[in-house]
Amino acid sequence: MSPFLVVYHRSTGKVTVEQFPDAVSAMKARLLCESKVDEDVEIVVLGSESDEELRETHSRYFKDPTEILESSRKFMDGNKASA
Repeated sequence: MSPFLVVYHRSTGKVTVEQFPDAVSAMKARLLCESKVDEDVEIVVLGSESDEELRETHSRYFKDPTEILESSRKFMDGNKASA
């Protein structure tokens, strides 16, 4: 499993992903990034077998805001039907 640094700009949906050889270097990069950004930016280190798997398991970072809203609506509608 490889560590990936994900930098997600909440207001714009812009995301950057960087793969690292080990968790220590990924965490150092995360701390460096956190010292340079504002509160609108979410910075995480996630483990994954591949970039493709990361995009599937943590899709909220990679969908545009309208896709997230649509997914939320479908989820809420599904819960209303089962209540």
